[in-house]
Amino acid sequence: MAFDVLAGRKVDPQKLRVTVPARGIAGLVTVSEGNESEIWSALEHAHPEGAGAGVSVGVGGEPFTVVGGKAYITGPYEGAPFGLSVVNPAKAGPFNLQEGRPVVVRAKIEVDPHTAALTITTNPSMPGAIPTIIEGFPLEIQHVNVNVNRPGFTFNPTSCAPTKITGSITSAEGSTSPVEDAFQVTNCASLKFAPSISFSTQGKTSKSQGASLTTKLAYPYGPAGTYANIKQVKVELPEQLPSRLTTLQKACTAKQFNTNPAGCPAASIIGHAKAITPLLPVPLEGPAYFVSNGGEAFPNLIMVLQGYGVTIDLVGDTFISKSGVTSSTFKTVPDQPVGSFELTLPEGPYSALAANGSLCTEQSALKIPAAFIAQNGAELKQEAQVSVTGCKPAITVVKHSVKGKVATITVSVPSAGKLVATGKGLIASGGGKGSGGGASKATKSTSSATGAPVWAESRSSNFFCPSFK
Repeated sequence: MAFDVLAGRKVDPQKLRVTVPARGIAGLVTVSEGNESEIWSALEHAHPEGAGAGVSVGVGGEPFTVVGGKAYITGPYEGAPFGLSVVNPAKAGPFNLQEGRPVVVRAKIEVDPHTAALTITTNPSMPGAIPTIIEGFPLEIQHVNVNVNRPGFTFNPTSCAPTKITGSITSAEGSTSPVEDAFQVTNCASLKFAPSISFSTQGKTSKSQGASLTTKLAYPYGPAGTYANIKQVKVELPEQLPSRLTTLQKACTAKQFNTNPAGCPAASIIGHAKAITPLLPVPLEGPAYFVSNGGEAFPNLIMVLQGYGVTIDLVGDTFISKSGVTSSTFKTVPDQPVGSFELTLPEGPYSALAANGSLCTEQSALKIPAAFIAQNGAELKQEAQVSVTGCKPAITVVKHSVKGKVATITVSVPSAGKLVATGKGLIASGGGKGSGGGASKATKSTSSATGAPVWAESRSSNFFCPSFK
């Protein structure tokens, strides 16, 4: 990846600003913020292949080109999560300026919280500004080049939609000119698309604490150029898990959220989200909010994911149908690889969800359809069965009969365990042993009082057999 900025002899740039469409940056080389001498000392021990840099200066038609420069990613700078240090030798022919110290130009690298696009802006003031004169020599910068040549440092987006690299150049006199260059990758259709999603909830619910839901999304790992990233996700909750209207009414205002989410009411925080990406050494995680916008019927679900200085806001549009079914659509997922994602909406006084009826008895009806769209346009639909935890085992009597002094009971049980049958005129005696997942079993026992045989049948269970007195 290379950036060439042709400034022109009459511009002499004082400030450069470039916005790059979302693309991966891995293997970050971080250098602590400090003064110029400290930065240069640190850069001497940083990765030697960050990027190549060059600059052409002079007032004539054939400017002098300084070669041998380097560009490095640094730690946080000017409020941004990352910085850029472009280091060029201060040499021109026999002249070795600044006592051999190089020229260090600093820039901040900001990450768009919605698209993950990078915006690189040079420092307009000293130290770290683009110089216009060095030791009495006017520079008249005409050309700036930064070539990112470190292997594996960047990789392409997985969308082949046409886009642009945009920016602006501000001269030393204060005039600003916009710049742009078309950017598009090819062969996106060959990328695989294989997300998977699962859901779980607690079976025990209440009117005061509502219901819970945990969503887990997984994506296979592969080398760059193997899989397309996710662009859009829509999930539709079952009618047994409706939105809790009293919580929706506690949503944070968009004005407060945009100012500082930390100032939102505690009741607007409805859960926690966590994403793991191969691009960063730590997970991105943070709270999930309901945020109300004046022009929308229902609040947005916004997850604030933070880690390693980066903040990403995942925004979901909420819709509730006339029948009470809730759906959430995330339309602008950044074009970045994510290995796993988890959203937990717990029970509580301000839970996001309520429960219609018993979730334990309605387990078979708890299904959530999910629709995915990839960055390359591929589509995938899944329907996931919601796993319900914490329910008491359900035992069903399939049939029973009594013939003389022999009672036969056939039951269906969810898993292996201990089965006891009681009733008027019956006593329990030792029975056979069954295991979950097997076929029905019959065990014969003898009443200690009468000596009469008793039969009890169990499907996949340990049990005690009943017998007559």
